[in-house]
Amino acid sequence: MVLPIAEEFVNFFATKRWSPHPRTVLASPNHTVVQKFTDKVEALRLANRLHVPTVPFERVENRRELLDAAVSIGFPITVRPLGTTARIGRAKALIADGAEQLAVLLPEWPADKKYLLLQRYAEGPRHNIFFAAAAGKLLAVAEGLIRRTNYPHGTGLAVSGETVPLTQKLVGDTERLVADCGYTGIGLAQFIFNSETGERCFLELNPRVSGSHAVPERSGVPLTAMAVALALGEPVPVPEPYLQGRTGIRYTWTTGEIIGLKASLRSGETGLGPTLVTAAAALRDAPFADADMIWSWDDPKPGLRAFWHLVPRPSRRGRRARRRGPQVGRHVS
Repeated sequence: MVLPIAEEFVNFFATKRWSPHPRTVLASPNHTVVQKFTDKVEALRLANRLHVPTVPFERVENRRELLDAAVSIGFPITVRPLGTTARIGRAKALIADGAEQLAVLLPEWPADKKYLLLQRYAEGPRHNIFFAAAAGKLLAVAEGLIRRTNYPHGTGLAVSGETVPLTQKLVGDTERLVADCGYTGIGLAQFIFNSETGERCFLELNPRVSGSHAVPERSGVPLTAMAVALALGEPVPVPEPYLQGRTGIRYTWTTGEIIGLKASLRSGETGLGPTLVTAAAALRDAPFADADMIWSWDDPKPGLRAFWHLVPRPSRRGRRARRRGPQVGRHVS
C-alpha cells in the first residue's frame, strides 16, 4: 500500500500512472481526478460550470496579456504559476495592489513559464473542508477555520486554526465538485468565506491532505484509514448523510510558523516588532493545542528533529549574514 502525501508524489503517480510493484495498491484518487484538480485553470472552470463561486481569473501567456488582464480583473491581484509545485522565483505566487507594483514585481515575463494564472485577490478567512468520498458521494467531512498562516497577509500554509461547525454552503460546493468527477479518495477543498456576509469563493481542491491530516484525524474523522479502505475497495460504514468531525479542536504547526516568521523577517516584509508578537502568540498557543501538524507524544522524533533544525548554528552565521533587501509587493510562500 502506498499513500502519497506530498504534491510531488501525488502528481508523479497521476502523470506517470506508475506503481512501484504490480501488487502494490495506490491510495490516491484516480489519475484523471488528480490531473483535473492540480490544473488550477481547469479546476476553476469546473467550479464555474457547477456554479461554485470563484473570484475573477484569467490565464495569460505573455507580459502584455498579463498587464491588460490585471486591469480588467481589478486589483489587488494574485499571479500564480499553473503547476501546483511551480514557483515564480522562490514564491508560490505574487500579490500586487496596483499596476505599478505589478510592473515592478514582474519587470519581464518568467523565461521558464509558458502560462501564468491571474486571480482577484480574495480577502477574508480561509476555510478548509477535509473530506472522504466514494464514487462522488461524501463519506466524511470536517471543517477547519485558519486563524494564522506562515506568511503575512493570511497567505501561505495554515499554522493555527480550529475545527468549526460545518458551513453548509461550503460542503454543498464540495459535494458538487466531487460528484461531477465521481471522486473516490480523500481530499481538501479550500475556500474564502465571510460568515457575516455569506460571501464565499472557491480557491482550490487538493486531492490529498498532506501533514494537515492531523486535524481531521483528531476531530474523529480517520481519513488515513478511509483512504486505505477505499483503495482496497472495502466498505466504509458511516452515519447518514456523512461522518462529521468534532468542532473546537485547536491545531498548530509551531515549527512551520517560526520558519515562516524567519523568512519574512529576512526578506523585510515584516518588522522585528510584529515578528516577535506573532512568535509569542505561536509559543503561547502551542501547549494548549489539541493537535500539532508534526508533533505527537507517541512519536516525538519528527517534531524534535524539526525544532532542532531551528536552533542557530555557528557555521550558518555567514550564510545568514547575506540578507535580501525589502521586497516590493507581497509574496505567497
